[in-house]
This record gives sequence, structure tokens and C-alpha cells, in this order.
Amino acid sequence: MAEHSVKKEQLINWKILKQSEGQLLATNAYALLTSDYFSFSKTQCAVFKGTDRAVFLDKREFTGPIYTQIEEAVDFVLRNIRLGATIDGLVRKEKYELPPEAIREMIINAHCHRNLLDESCIQVAVYDERLEVTSPGGLYNGLTYEEVMNGHSKIRNKGIANIFSQMGLVEAWGSGIKRILNAAEEYGLPKPRFQEFDNMFRVELFRVNPITDQANQATNQANQDLERLDQVEDENVLSEKEIEILNLVRMQPSITQKEMANAFISKVIDGDINPIDAVVQMKSISETINTFLKDENIKDAVIQECEKYGKGESPGYLGAVIQIKETGVTYDFSVCNDPVYERLVEERKIIDEQCKEREKYLKTLSKSKTEIDEDTGDIFQLFPPAKQSTTSYSITFKK
Repeated sequence: MAEHSVKKEQLINWKILKQSEGQLLATNAYALLTSDYFSFSKTQCAVFKGTDRAVFLDKREFTGPIYTQIEEAVDFVLRNIRLGATIDGLVRKEKYELPPEAIREMIINAHCHRNLLDESCIQVAVYDERLEVTSPGGLYNGLTYEEVMNGHSKIRNKGIANIFSQMGLVEAWGSGIKRILNAAEEYGLPKPRFQEFDNMFRVELFRVNPITDQANQATNQANQDLERLDQVEDENVLSEKEIEILNLVRMQPSITQKEMANAFISKVIDGDINPIDAVVQMKSISETINTFLKDENIKDAVIQECEKYGKGESPGYLGAVIQIKETGVTYDFSVCNDPVYERLVEERKIIDEQCKEREKYLKTLSKSKTEIDEDTGDIFQLFPPAKQSTTSYSITFKK
């Protein structure tokens, strides 16, 4: 937010400061705009799982000057909703799933119209299907719901609203509701809901249902992938057996990994697929997938994509949810300069070598024999180790 110098005379004209007997006195509005003097002046923000307040996913509480609370609350919401991108010619344009101007307007209005005699705080809640901003205090001075929807406004906190106007946060009194409605309409969102209840006022901005939306995106992506596979088949790049595997995915694009594996197993057991053909094709697909997933460029691209969505779950695809997490954590204890640890490591090396040598000797036993423990002098009966093995197969490909 741009900074502007404000003179004492302006603050007096705006009735933020008052003159009394030659002294300047700060009003409550001045305290609200410059400090965290009032304990009730705070904005509580939270992200909830689902459509009610049963499970918190994230929560923050912002205090201080109310204009900084507004900025922090808006940033909180933007971090916890999805950020997508569209391509316009050669230009990539990023776009939030909810209009930022509507989010900002909802939170500014809450501060302009809240009842400062009520020690409740402003609450900003993000649910799976909506954003909700609730402020203490119902409609002010006899204002009706119909008047509000027609653009009429009666400002409860005129001093704060005037300062916000000077700061460029508010364009015109009474325009906030219309701006929220217009922004939602431009985004193709459902009509926002406005409610007055229990001396509270609430505005709800509805998200395009993220679960349904992601499922539709996944289905569309799956169809595009299958169309590309059709092109690959037409070019005779895939073998007949690989095409058969892909056909199973076509019939059930949302099939789980376990269900897919069981379907393949049944086809082999029933004799529909030659077992050698099946394992060779599966091995080929598996190695291709492993090479792809381990590629550093792919990893960097996926992490970069996930980071666009901030905290919480990133978009799913066919039932999978991709999240960034710390993996492969290792520690180098050799730099600790710990003589106790270094001594134990050396002792472990010696014991490991002794165990390997003893195991090598025990493998040579074909029957029991009597031996004497050289350290204790004890006589004991020694038996051959129990050998276990299974018959399997290995598959290798020419590099």
C-alpha cells in the first residue's frame, strides 16, 4: 500500500484528532488506525475442512492498525485459495478462483460497518465451497436489507470510512455491496449471500465447488491423455499388449491402482493374457515410469506448480492429492567431533566384519559338529544355518 504523509490539520478536519483547551486529543478512530490499543480490534482468519467449523486446517489472528489487519487478512485468503493460469496468446496470466477485489471489499466493509461497542472480532473463514466474512453489528440505524442491496449505505464508523477513502481503500460510500456482486458475476460465480442475524452481519462468496471442479478437470485431462494415446496407437508405437493394458484404463478411467492390478491378474489367471507377455510389458512400463518420476526436472516442475496453491491441498487428479513435503532427510554425524560416537562406529565396523566372517564359516557346515568357544572354553553343539529361498524370475532390458 502506498504511503502518504498526513498533516495534523487534515487529521483534525477528518475528526481523527480533536482540539480541547489548546491540546490535541486522540479519538478512538486514531487508536484503531495506529495501534492495537483495543483488545477487540483484531481479525481472526481460519481455513476449515469441509463446509462447517468442525476441523481447523489453518488459523491466524491479526492485530495492530486496522488497515494492516485488512492487508494481512486478504493475503491469508489468497494463500488459501487456488491460483490458476490461462494462456492469452504468448502471455501466461494467473488468476485466483475468487476475485481479489471482492475479497478485499468484504473485509474492508466489515471494518467500516462493525459495531465497536461489541467486543467480538471480525472473522474471515475459508471453507471448501465458500469464503465467509462476519462482523459484529447488524444493519445500522434502521437500514433495511432491500436498501443495502440497492446500494444504500449508512456508515457506522464515519471517521474510519473517511480515512479509508483518503487512503484509496474505499471508492464511494454504498458501492461495496455492488462491487462484490459485480466481481462475482464477472468471475461466473454464484450470487454472493448477505445475512443479518444475532446482531451480526455476514457476507458469503461462493467458490466453484473445488471437489467437483477438480473431478471435472481430472476427467477432462484423462480424456485428453487418452486421445493422445489414440494417436500413439495409430502410429504403431505401442505393442498389442500395451494397447490392451491401456484399453482397461479407458473402460474405467477412475479405477484405483489395486483394482487395476487385480483386473490384470485376473486376465492372466484366466488365460486372456500370456503371463510372460504381461510381466515383460509391466516391467517395461514400470521402468519407464520410474525414470520419469525420478527426473529432477519433473520434480522441480511439480513443486513449482504446487507452490502456486499456498497451504492446504493442491488440486487432485483421479483421486490422487499432490503435496509438498520434506523427504530424504539425512544427517552427517562425522562433523560432530564426538569421540564417543566415533569410537562406537569403529567398534561397530569391527563387529560387522567379525559377523560376516563367522557367517561365511557357518554356511560351510553341512551337518552338526562340536566346537569349543576360544574365549570362554565352553563346549557347544554347532548346527548348519536354516536356508530359505523362493523361486522367482528376473527381467532385464538392453540399455
